[in-house]
Amino acid sequence: FFFQAEDGIRDSVASRGLGDVYKRQVHGTLNFEKGEMGLKKKNLLSCCLVAVLFVWAKGELVYKDATLTGYELIKEYGYHAEEHKITTDDGYILTAFRATNPSKLNKNLLPIVAFHGMTGSGDDYVINEKNSPAFYFADLGYDFWILNNRGVRYSKAHTVFKVDSPQYWNFSFEEMGKEDAPAMIKYVMKSTNREQVLALGHTEGNTQLLIGFALKPEFYQKAIKALVIWCPVASSSSLRAPALRALGLLYINELLASLGFLQFFPYFGTFNLFVSGLCKIAPFICYMGYRLFADVKPELYETKPSLAYMGHFPSGTSVKCMIHLAQNIRTPGFHRYRESESEPLVEYNLNLINVPVAIFAARHGGMSSYADTLWLKDKLNPVYLKVFKVYDNMADMSFHFHPSSVVAYLEETSTFLKNYGQLISIYSCLLYTSPSPRDATLSRMPSSA
Repeated sequence: FFFQAEDGIRDSVASRGLGDVYKRQVHGTLNFEKGEMGLKKKNLLSCCLVAVLFVWAKGELVYKDATLTGYELIKEYGYHAEEHKITTDDGYILTAFRATNPSKLNKNLLPIVAFHGMTGSGDDYVINEKNSPAFYFADLGYDFWILNNRGVRYSKAHTVFKVDSPQYWNFSFEEMGKEDAPAMIKYVMKSTNREQVLALGHTEGNTQLLIGFALKPEFYQKAIKALVIWCPVASSSSLRAPALRALGLLYINELLASLGFLQFFPYFGTFNLFVSGLCKIAPFICYMGYRLFADVKPELYETKPSLAYMGHFPSGTSVKCMIHLAQNIRTPGFHRYRESESEPLVEYNLNLINVPVAIFAARHGGMSSYADTLWLKDKLNPVYLKVFKVYDNMADMSFHFHPSSVVAYLEETSTFLKNYGQLISIYSCLLYTSPSPRDATLSRMPSSA
């Protein structure tokens, strides 16, 4: 039940590659019944619901934060919360969160636009209670925006395609860099009357930003004042996460696509809450999950935010996105998606990045390995690489639910941003659009770019 399939009809025409699988499938409905031995969706959810209710009844082992959406978490911790709808040029309807501290909002600072990691969501930036990155920067006066990429639980809509169609899921993280990030940045600049933003990415979040600079250099160079990279993922040939590495080396992602599976690790709602409660009872389950798909320091996996995170993760992505990652695992370098192995390799040109860059990496990263981090460092123009910091006491997930005593990466990120986040003209503050006065505490503001 970690994959969702679309029952496409296979014909006798020879496949021209994995992309052809998506093109030749017919419309259908998402289901879990790949044969009579499979569990039916409604029975699975019913069992999970009973289990979760039992856990709650026995002592509220499911933390409240695991049950709240990203928007609700922002509100829960006393910050001004907004939810926005943004439509990309290719028709995907995305959801973005906005977090500010009205009493500390500094109109002379550029807004921060944050991008989440693979199979994660915007919740990643607000899951660590008051220590969450979104709240840390809001308390420093920043206007903090968080995008939920296409395919995530909050961004499953399209102007034309149905969410259960192959056409909807025919994307990799390249489209996130070409379409999602630019749509988000344009929307934020328009909403705040700014000509530039500060960009922040974690794992896949910075993957899409690097792709954007390579494929749309004119836009990115003009719109982004400075780029912050947490746990970089570009080259993935040294990726250490065992499950992701196995999926790539054994061509399992390609097998899933050939069988008609479209979505990888979707959000299951009740089941996610059940896992969160189960991890409270048997913490080693969460620890093994983190070690298989990313990495986390042992002292963090039993913390409240770590267990609450399981109520939000996974949040979904496309199988094609996982295939793109697999291709970069098997071949050294940072390459564009290929429909088949016979196509030539085309590497993203990272020399086109000509804005100040800061890299903050984890020595023990599973998704973002130290070797791949060094590869990226060597590819970037040293003139623009202003900060390169590797933390010996951190892993990939430490950036999401670190203890309050481990804030060095936040402090050093804010120091870097201070150098580039100030507005030059004193008159530009007069153009700033503050959070909507309709509700002093929170507001939902659906709209499109």
